[in-house]
Amino acid sequence: MIGADQVAKSPADGYTLLLTAELTLVTVPHLHEKIPYDPLKDFAPITALVSATQALVANPALPASTVKELVALAKKRPGELSYGSFGIGSTGHLNMEMLQAATGVRFNHIPYNGAGPAMNDVIGGHIDFMFAAISIVKGNVKAGKLRMIGVGSDHRSSEFPDVPTISESGVPGFEAKSWFGLVAPAGTPADVIKTINRDVIKVISEPVFREQYLTTQGLEPILNTPEQFAAFIRSETIKWGKVVKDANIAVIK
Repeated sequence: MIGADQVAKSPADGYTLLLTAELTLVTVPHLHEKIPYDPLKDFAPITALVSATQALVANPALPASTVKELVALAKKRPGELSYGSFGIGSTGHLNMEMLQAATGVRFNHIPYNGAGPAMNDVIGGHIDFMFAAISIVKGNVKAGKLRMIGVGSDHRSSEFPDVPTISESGVPGFEAKSWFGLVAPAGTPADVIKTINRDVIKVISEPVFREQYLTTQGLEPILNTPEQFAAFIRSETIKWGKVVKDANIAVIK
């Protein structure tokens, strides 16, 4: 929020930009009663950049290797299964709230100060499972310390082709992703926005750049026009606002 506020108040000349995850623009406004900027009015969208697919991973000892088995287990053991997240209102938390709403089961939420500590406790068996970016968990999955139950994209991961998507596992349309985008202060001239958009897309579209800096980090490009990105931000704001409201997540005052 501090960085976003700084950019919002900077000269609209195209020299000060904000590269941010979705939380700053579409989630934080629903989690805080007051924030120092208006994400829909104080910024000029340039383009979305990349998305990071979230994976549902569990302790290997958990007697559930698919989403259907996890849901069935939760119904047999109501109130017993717990999951970790990297904080209240984080992507991992909200994605799990969506999964619970879609399947009609409830899990115990244990928020942590970061994905690392939560993942360590899943490995240690102190909690049962969590959502986290594939790039964060893949090493421990390959080492057998975690079991990957499903992936949150609309297609299977090239690194884990045998792991089904959550959507094809009985939760149609489910997506668990985080994304990053680029915005400028509101009022930045349209020709400047267009130039930056063109140059960014040119770089990220280069195969060598994608291979060296995106694929290795589990990132997928989601480039678009400023108008498309603006519409995407609006739709994401509505989506996550509903998740926060339906889950009755406490707003920070």
